[in-house]
Amino acid sequence: LLIRIFNLFIGIDEHKMDKGIIFCRTKLDCDNCETFLKKRGHSCICLHGDRNPNERADNLKKFKVSLVGGS
Repeated sequence: LLIRIFNLFIGIDEHKMDKGIIFCRTKLDCDNCETFLKKRGHSCICLHGDRNPNERADNLKKFKVSLVGGS
């Protein structure tokens, strides 16, 4: 997973991306990716079935109105 995330950082930098969606194989991978990205200063939200429905709805709304991602 860490190699994939490292490659993700390369892609973000090369293409100057400020917003994107990352799909993970498992819920645990999703949680780990979120933690890894946040520790490195990126804004990030996680959406999966183990999250509280209100949290998922709020996170999706934040993404839609650009409260997550970008500078």
